[in-house]
Amino acid sequence: MNIKTNKMILPTYKRSANFMTSVQSLYHKGGLYQKAAEKVQAIIGRISDPEIRMDPLHGFNPTHHGEKRIKKCIKYDLGFSGCRLITIQDQRVISLQFAGSHDDCDNWLNKNRGQTLIGSEG
Repeated sequence: MNIKTNKMILPTYKRSANFMTSVQSLYHKGGLYQKAAEKVQAIIGRISDPEIRMDPLHGFNPTHHGEKRIKKCIKYDLGFSGCRLITIQDQRVISLQFAGSHDDCDNWLNKNRGQTLIGSEG
């Protein structure tokens, strides 16, 4: 919160080059995977709408286990079939990296081990 203006200062949100492809892939799996993708689409909608002055990730809990493969990585539980949203957060920048099933996220993390926020933008 900025004391002088009494406004909440939200971080800058970015998306990796292949982020939307991962969301679409999750959606096309159908069922609970589709519901998880719809949650991610709601987050994107909150980010895109300047009138919504709330944390787009409000209500989404980080997973119980930290992530050591990528520095400053925070995974969020999407609540359906172990689906996750993977982000990299550094200072006031949050980069949406990948959304997928638990196994898909695990594979993505292994392939992108050591990635940093600077090297993640598309």
